[in-house]
Amino acid sequence: MPLLTVAPSFETRLATLTQAARHDLSCACGPATPRRRSADGLWLYPTALPSGERVPMLKVLQASGCERGCLYCVERLGGQSPAVTLLPDELARVYYSSLQPVAGTALEDQPPVPFMREHRLYQVDFLLRSYGFALEEISFDDQGGVFRLELDPKSAWARSHPERFPFEINTAPVSELLRVPGVGPKSAGRIAGVRRKERLRYVEALGALGVSWRIAAPFVLLDGKPAIRQLSLL
Repeated sequence: MPLLTVAPSFETRLATLTQAARHDLSCACGPATPRRRSADGLWLYPTALPSGERVPMLKVLQASGCERGCLYCVERLGGQSPAVTLLPDELARVYYSSLQPVAGTALEDQPPVPFMREHRLYQVDFLLRSYGFALEEISFDDQGGVFRLELDPKSAWARSHPERFPFEINTAPVSELLRVPGVGPKSAGRIAGVRRKERLRYVEALGALGVSWRIAAPFVLLDGKPAIRQLSLL
């Protein structure tokens, strides 16, 4: 009679993958609201909701017991971690983590990867998910890293496409507004709502709509006039 294999429950898999995530030393949520340990020693990260409220979130891996034998990874093939997986629809979203060497791995003596690279990858993630960017529009270096760590990827894209800017903020479609550095989905929606009633003529009006107007000014026209010219008058 063949032996039956019982798949681990969701709770068992979650416990295993949460424990495996103990090696993640990332600080992706920023220094203003740092992560903290729960009572059982696991990391909780502050996560922003669409309303702006922040709630603690438990971080887990999607899978453990990898099929590859990468020497820097404690979850590599042949390691001690059992192979369990969470399905995509069981996850809220994917998280990134810059390499922070862990004792007992082949790369324990390697320098850590800058957290800024991790931060830039999160920004790329938002551009792909919420701003209408395609992956081929993102600049990467030969090693697969975000090309310019000193500049956010959206600003890097805008600066590399001077033929697209500046454009008239009173008539541009929302999809184009989302390409402007300093403009997010919420502020783009507010701009679209306000300009149905009146024309936007001053950079201060952009600030009232949630736009980082000092960043956005070089890329837009306000009623036909370059917004950047107003900065010298403020």
